[in-house]
Amino acid sequence: MRGDFKDQLVFHEKIANFLRKTGGKLYYFSTANVFDGDLSKPHYEEDRVNSCSDYGKFKINCEEIILNKLKKDACILRLPQVWGMSSRRMNELKEDLLYKRPIKVFPDLYIDAITDEIIALRTLHIINHGLNGIFHISTLDIISYEIFYKKMVENLGYENTRFDKDFSESGYFAILSLRNDEFPCEFMVNNIDVISYLTRE
Repeated sequence: MRGDFKDQLVFHEKIANFLRKTGGKLYYFSTANVFDGDLSKPHYEEDRVNSCSDYGKFKINCEEIILNKLKKDACILRLPQVWGMSSRRMNELKEDLLYKRPIKVFPDLYIDAITDEIIALRTLHIINHGLNGIFHISTLDIISYEIFYKKMVENLGYENTRFDKDFSESGYFAILSLRNDEFPCEFMVNNIDVISYLTRE
């Protein structure tokens, strides 16, 4: 959904009220931005949310509405950077490489990423096993933003790519999970696995 955050909050509240009355369950995709007010470390499910961005604060409000109204019938799935073979991020990167545009990287920023495939597999597992609460659907590790993009470009077969280094962002814009043991081991990936998946032929 897109649009005014206040209007979206009203919509989320109406959904939660409807599901509470009908006994439904809500699986809500949230974001690592709920922690963008504290980049001093990666964050886990039990960490207190802290955002300085309007988007992050909006997502915190959505989470609170859903959890307060639905309790155990709510499941919050927080996501880091999401990639897919034909995702907007991937298409923009390939277009920049094709037209030899510089790739902007943040050498002092550490991140994690996840693929659309792993999100789908873990969500299905959560639904099929009746799990609830908060989940961070993330990799097992974190990686330098610069290294992630350089490895992606290398695996895509491009050489002599120009990287525009931006030192204005630093810290850890990443989420990790304390609940990995609730999933099959084949659903566990690291950031190099994500890159390999995205760049395979």
